[in-house]
Amino acid sequence: MACQYPAHGNTPVALLERLQSAMRFSKASGKNIVVYNDILDETLRTEADILHRLNDAIEQQTLEIWFQPMMQLASGQYKTVEVLTRLPDGKGGYYPAGQVISLAERNGSVEALGDYVLTRACSYMHSHGDALGLERMSINLSVQQLVAGNSAEHLLKQIRAAGVDPHRIVLEITESILIQSIDHAAETLKELRRQGIHIALDDFGVGYSSLNYLSNLPVDIIKIDRSLTQQILTNKKQYTLLKSIVEMSMVNDLIVVAEGVEHEAEQKLISAAGVHYIQGYYYARPMRGEDLTSYLKNQQR
Repeated sequence: MACQYPAHGNTPVALLERLQSAMRFSKASGKNIVVYNDILDETLRTEADILHRLNDAIEQQTLEIWFQPMMQLASGQYKTVEVLTRLPDGKGGYYPAGQVISLAERNGSVEALGDYVLTRACSYMHSHGDALGLERMSINLSVQQLVAGNSAEHLLKQIRAAGVDPHRIVLEITESILIQSIDHAAETLKELRRQGIHIALDDFGVGYSSLNYLSNLPVDIIKIDRSLTQQILTNKKQYTLLKSIVEMSMVNDLIVVAEGVEHEAEQKLISAAGVHYIQGYYYARPMRGEDLTSYLKNQQR
């Protein structure tokens, strides 16, 4: 960590503050060498604001929960939705969800965030799921939630307290996190699955992308990442890979979801590959709970 006189301050107090800022960023980011600059200062201010707003929103029960429907191709209906979080930035927009979650993980807030999202999502499922024809609700799970000592029991308790059958809940885990934490997470995942919860491997195609280990992972669903599906129109190898993933998944009785589908040409090719669900702007954008209720009711007419 370093700062320079007089560029970063002309008093000992100012220089010490800048050095402490660099140290905090070093610890949070895992970088061993950090030199203070104005961009770093702005980054730290933004991150502090995000954490403050996030903790307040959780405490005051105002953090927004949004939903994105997934089209089940066999039925032509929306049978599943993914739950997403939206944190207002105070300027009429929202902070990037990935940034919010990353900060929560690095600063010890992710379990509180996860509990909040799971409780609110299950509450919506209990109140509206049957009327809207929803079979399942998909919720992202952080590795910190996954490896906690009593995580399976804790998660199941929340789901049942909301009056939701565990069979109607899907917990999503990113591919890279699952592979890195598989030794610690395997028993928790097995217990969750024994109780009926479905496990989805999210962002497949970004990290390891090896078809060889699909049969050995404790998962039920594969979600193919947008980075792979967006290339299928211009890269035949990517489309061949997509079909191989679908074929291998079916051999292992896995459900396949294609994420981030935005255009009709993509939709046609991906449908032809044999995936079970498609999620993306082509069908529906993320929306608030009240908007989802109206949207799905209109689809039923």
